[in-house]
Amino acid sequence: MNPRINLLDKEPLVSPADVAKIWGVEAKTVAEWARKYRDFPAVRLPGVVRMRLSEVATWLEQFQGKPAPREVANA
Repeated sequence: MNPRINLLDKEPLVSPADVAKIWGVEAKTVAEWARKYRDFPAVRLPGVVRMRLSEVATWLEQFQGKPAPREVANA
């Protein structure tokens, strides 16, 4: 588990499919980010990966220079 993840945060955890829909990529791409990059902000449980949109937005901006979509930036 990523040490930067706060499990007590009130922002809901979402699936790779939710993240993919917002960023316009396939769910398998988001799942691969979680698998490939150790600093990707994801909660990894047996057979399940979940994340917070705000943390993914920050990671993508730092890692790939991609700004957050309006839905995330305005949340």
